[in-house]
Amino acid sequence: MCLWQGDADELFSAADEIRRKMCGNNFDLCTIINGKSGNCSENCAYCAQSSSCHTPAPFYELLTKEKILAEALKNDLLGVLRFSVVTSGKTLPQKDLNDLYEVSVKPEGTAR
Repeated sequence: MCLWQGDADELFSAADEIRRKMCGNNFDLCTIINGKSGNCSENCAYCAQSSSCHTPAPFYELLTKEKILAEALKNDLLGVLRFSVVTSGKTLPQKDLNDLYEVSVKPEGTAR
């Protein structure tokens, strides 16, 4: 029998039991920032930046290191444990990778 053919209450109860065993009543916060937007050559059906999707999603190059770091520090102060930078496209130019690496190093004075 497939999950979607089973009793929903039984499925929800089992999922809750697994959550309690694995995580208790705790959860971690995580967030992402769109570091580079538009001109994506990929065709991901779920993404507004997809080459097949015609949305008014903004186009911009990689955010500045200062902007990314400011957002990461703001999230750190709010207790967010994981912060990720997502970008459009399959690959990034080496300069963008170098810039992202520079911001990934733990800044002085941060809590984590």
